[in-house]
Amino acid sequence: MCEQLRLENAQLRQEIQRLQQSRAASLTEVLINVGTGFMVSYILWLTLIPLLFNIDTNASQGLGVTAVYTVASIVRGYVVRRGFNAHKAKGKESA
Repeated sequence: MCEQLRLENAQLRQEIQRLQQSRAASLTEVLINVGTGFMVSYILWLTLIPLLFNIDTNASQGLGVTAVYTVASIVRGYVVRRGFNAHKAKGKESA
């Protein structure tokens, strides 16, 4: 009985590891997501901000503002994803 429980526990740990997204995969997903967001944000900054708010901007200002928000988005996305993965793993271990 004890050996059976050890085997089931080892199998459960292997399944959790298999289902978890690696840190590298999390970062890759976030970078692709944020990269597309960067392009959309930059285009919107150059086209809509001047029209909606009557603010004169140039390409380098738009690039700077977009870069700041992009870095914040990468960090936020990575931290949230890792948090969800940790929470999911913790829930499966207690099941």
